[in-house]
Amino acid sequence: MPYRRLPNTDQSRLKALQKVYEKIENSQFGDPIIPFELQYQVKMIYPEFKQAVDLYKRAYQRQVENSKQYKELFRLAKLYVSHFIQVMNMAIQRGELPAKIRKLFDLPTDSLSLPQLQTEKQVLQWGQKIIQAEEQRIAQGQTPIQNPRISLVKIYYEKFKDAYFYYKQSQKITNENLNNIAQLRPKVDKLIQKIWNEVENHFKKTDPTNFRQKTAQYGVVYVYRKNEKL
Repeated sequence: MPYRRLPNTDQSRLKALQKVYEKIENSQFGDPIIPFELQYQVKMIYPEFKQAVDLYKRAYQRQVENSKQYKELFRLAKLYVSHFIQVMNMAIQRGELPAKIRKLFDLPTDSLSLPQLQTEKQVLQWGQKIIQAEEQRIAQGQTPIQNPRISLVKIYYEKFKDAYFYYKQSQKITNENLNNIAQLRPKVDKLIQKIWNEVENHFKKTDPTNFRQKTAQYGVVYVYRKNEKL
């Protein structure tokens, strides 16, 4: 015998609710099988749940679409910040700049090590430091570091900075929409279970084939076990 399986995804929940919602809307005085209280709940929760799922899907899709560009901007900002520091280090090795210049960039003067630039926050932190320090040097009349110039580093840094805050805001919106869905799921599951119980109880005296056909009109899903399929 097949067994009843309640929806376990948001799409299957929506599909189940939609079936009942359409039954109610297409009946002049409401569906006679489903109690009025449950019909009222369906009319209230189905549009709300559908909107929550749609908002999440759109927010997630925007996040996915922006992800590739965001990763590329992160790579470029990291590359330019790193290269700028490496060029400064090579100038120090050649004796063109004193080692103490690194202190201005908040870097240790006893080595030519590079700062950690593995995360977005690290790139934002160090990018801001080197831009401020180099602009301060130039304002004092000191020779700018070349290849890359700080103006070019700043361009890629600012692009990444804007993308970072936009991407984080997109993530926040996506998570908020997902949380809204999570809060609605228990109500939706409980409502679907009550409706399916009412529908099955109404058609319980019909033969198995008609029973499944009738209940399927209300979104009730039955599945066979593996051995039953054979």
